[in-house]
Amino acid sequence: MDNIDARQNEDYFTLFGIYACKIYSDEKGKDSKICIYKKIADEVSMVIKLLAEKIATEYGKRIKEKEPNEIKIKLNDSQIKILELEAKGYRELDIAKVLGIEVVTVKYHKRKIVEKLGVKNIKEAVAKAIKNFGNI
Repeated sequence: MDNIDARQNEDYFTLFGIYACKIYSDEKGKDSKICIYKKIADEVSMVIKLLAEKIATEYGKRIKEKEPNEIKIKLNDSQIKILELEAKGYRELDIAKVLGIEVVTVKYHKRKIVEKLGVKNIKEAVAKAIKNFGNI
């Protein structure tokens, strides 16, 4: 398809592709041309891939920038202490003994911590706290 005369096939290329020619004169004054044909579908596909990569990269950057700023969550002293003890591997019964509270109260605080941090469970809460606040 590289040697097709663009004038004869103008309608075809207009519908299905991009046809560009460069006309130049060689040393003897003879006109020559180089033509390049690209399918529009191939070009659009490449643009979509590049845009998708750019969007994913930018989204990732914005999430990283936003996350620490949005972690202005207020945990009370008991919840912070429970989070610290969870990070150290304490069980609910041990946490209750250390803090001098009932196990049911530990469970209540753990549920509130999970809700406030927007995670699925206390292990994710510990991981998120460590990630965003360093050592807890």
